[in-house]
Amino acid sequence: MKPFAPLVPIVAAAASALALGACLVDLANLSGGKPDGGGGGAASGGGVGGTTAATTSGATAATGVGGDNSTTASTASAASTGSGSGGMINPGCGASVLDCSGCACPAGGCAAVPLATGADADGPRGIATSSDGVFWVDKGGGRIMGILAQGSGPQLLVKGNAPTTLAVANGRIVYVAQDGLWTCLLPSCDATKKHLAGSIAPGTVQSVAYDGQLVYWSDRGDNVNTGNGKVWRCDPADDCASPYLIADHQLLAQGLFLTVDSIFWMARGNGQANGAIHKSSRTGPGQTDLAAALVLPTGLAADDTYVYWTEATTSGAVLRCDHTQGYCTTPVNVAPKAGALGLPIDLIIAGARIYWNENSKGTISSCPLPGCAAAEKPRLHATGRQGVHRIAAGSSCLFWTDDVNGGTVDKVGR
Repeated sequence: MKPFAPLVPIVAAAASALALGACLVDLANLSGGKPDGGGGGAASGGGVGGTTAATTSGATAATGVGGDNSTTASTASAASTGSGSGGMINPGCGASVLDCSGCACPAGGCAAVPLATGADADGPRGIATSSDGVFWVDKGGGRIMGILAQGSGPQLLVKGNAPTTLAVANGRIVYVAQDGLWTCLLPSCDATKKHLAGSIAPGTVQSVAYDGQLVYWSDRGDNVNTGNGKVWRCDPADDCASPYLIADHQLLAQGLFLTVDSIFWMARGNGQANGAIHKSSRTGPGQTDLAAALVLPTGLAADDTYVYWTEATTSGAVLRCDHTQGYCTTPVNVAPKAGALGLPIDLIIAGARIYWNENSKGTISSCPLPGCAAAEKPRLHATGRQGVHRIAAGSSCLFWTDDVNGGTVDKVGR
């Protein structure tokens, strides 16, 4: 491990600014760094078309689903009271945790299958999928948990200092903790863990993306007035010996998404309509400003033409802009028929659809790319949840974390 020092000194904010920053961190952690934490991951979903399937949530690319389905897709809340003694709760509709081929419900929604509860899902936040399995952050227990692709149940992979989000690819987990960026190799995560990078202040690293070769992360910084956040890139194979600075002077940088050529991130702002969406070449440095004057942008995803984001307010929306045209003055509502959304925190792209959650309504919905038609109702995949935080997608499944009777990790067929 070769730690490095931030390129700028830590800036002390006034007491009121610090209080606001703490509030924003809590809101971000609703989704665990993809922003939630932004997060989160952040994050946030898989690639589509020619895009790279590495985001803040680490989800892999997936094939699309079609059709409109407004039937309730989740009735499993009452069953989400596991003891946390280990063992996957009935994989349900597929042969493995990654398989939802038996979950198809063309005439209606499917009941959610709980994968982990109780001590195995103690306040779960960030979630990621890869061919290796399904992995999540157990915030309450300070652990990275997972179910391997052919595994029989949840297992503790590695402990961390207040972890918030993670990304997974090619047998490597990269995760964010209170003291910065860490990595480990599957399946012997605890024995192979390494500290890759520090943070400007405790807990300020909130989002991470990993494409199987290079890791990208954002550090929101600790100055909520003028911004001292940063976006970095490094090679975890050499323990991040030579971190590369892609962007500096960001106002609460958070949420990352990678396409083949570009990296997208948000300056979340402090809630005063000063959030923004930025884009850079993956080789950096520099940035293109795509949208500004945003109120608490959180979930983030992109394809070859559009960048999509959520605004996490009680009257929020899922919006898009054409990032190939430069700055966008008038974002387009992806789901106009849905009306005001209730705290839409996370956002992913999987195949030919875009998925988002509404934390205050406890739902997960989707539209076909690049958005629903004016009179088209979004497809509803899950309802009745009590605190949906992060979502991820596999080839046939949707996965999510939420707080139901202490917390659950669930899946449902796409």
